Amino acid sequence: MRHTKCLLACVAIIVSLFGCGGGATTAPATGRLTLSVIWPKPTRLIPYGAQSVRAVLTSGQLTLGSQLIVGGDGPPPSPSTVTFDNVPAGPVTLTASAYPKADGSGVAMATGAQPVTIVSGQTATVSVTMASTIDHVTLTPVNPTIFLGAFSSVTLNAFDAAGNMVLIPRPLNIVSSNPAIVSIVTGGNPTTVKGIALGASILTVTDGDTGKTANTTVTVVGD
Repeated sequence: MRHTKCLLACVAIIVSLFGCGGGATTAPATGRLTLSVIWPKPTRLIPYGAQSVRAVLTSGQLTLGSQLIVGGDGPPPSPSTVTFDNVPAGPVTLTASAYPKADGSGVAMATGAQPVTIVSGQTATVSVTMASTIDHVTLTPVNPTIFLGAFSSVTLNAFDAAGNMVLIPRPLNIVSSNPAIVSIVTGGNPTTVKGIALGASILTVTDGDTGKTANTTVTVVGD
């Protein structure tokens, strides 16, 4: 009997050490995150000309995953949805960037980020509002001179904060301060203008997506 009690006591100690967490490992708490991108008609949310959106999930400086959503100007699936599984519980950030090519290459046309807290065993749904990456725009050539009756082209160039050229996805608003001197023949990018009379006119071009504006003085001279 005494031997039996001793054996039971030993078994109880072993169970206490190894069966109730002493040395055992538990799975980390994880959840899921879902991003849905609706591909509407060209709007500020998804820039005109964007063919794909890359979603990157991060926690601090650590990248947890990256997925590419392919769409474009044709009839893409609406909405397009990607899901990140086994995301560690806690705060994360989802960054989405729109690109001009279907493989996610090129300079980002727009980007946005949304912080979210992942709860173990639950699915978080994130909505990311895109904001254009265009930091500044310029016109070339600078202050051109054209002959009376001649034509010239002026191009609006857009750049991000790092100096990378960014595609301009939306139509441009083009205004000549004195159309009796310099008239706009065709809009778009580049813009074609014509010298109507001697003098000068300020040509102002505005990016329709960001409202960024650049201007240049076009001078018309005689032969």
